[in-house]
Amino acid sequence: MGAPPWTPTRSFIERISAYPENIEAESTMTYTRTQMPTGMGTSTPVPTTVLGGGQMRPGSATIVLHQSMVKLPESP
Repeated sequence: MGAPPWTPTRSFIERISAYPENIEAESTMTYTRTQMPTGMGTSTPVPTTVLGGGQMRPGSATIVLHQSMVKLPESP
């Protein structure tokens, strides 16, 4: 198994809130890319999209990730 796509030393959980029917979690995640995407030479412009469409500029990007986990009903 390879390294995670995020930087562990720059990613952390901000907070977790538990409620009777759900759990809310918020974390700060820093993703790092050190190589140009395959097929992109120096004459090809770097895409302006940082995280969208599976593309990311060389360097790093930090995002705040919010996850909501809701209790499923007893009967589907």
